[in-house]
Amino acid sequence: MYVHPGHRRKGIAKELLKKLIELAENNSVHTIIAGIDANNAISIDLHRQLGFLEIGHIKEVGFKFNTWLDLKFLQLILRTPENPNENE
Repeated sequence: MYVHPGHRRKGIAKELLKKLIELAENNSVHTIIAGIDANNAISIDLHRQLGFLEIGHIKEVGFKFNTWLDLKFLQLILRTPENPNENE
């Protein structure tokens, strides 16, 4: 999810992420995984504020702007489903 540079620092990303979490819970999604450029401290901090935990770091998975990029994975385990059923 990206917010246009002209609209950053207004809480839009946080509200969008909160809504995404709410929609996931309402649809019985059990976990959300975020893949974030390891240098994107603002995005990583935002996810941590909403309960995401870092679960992995993969080095040099992408090349952009003449540099190798690392990828961090963060996970949020939701309170759903309340009654898991293997047949669903």
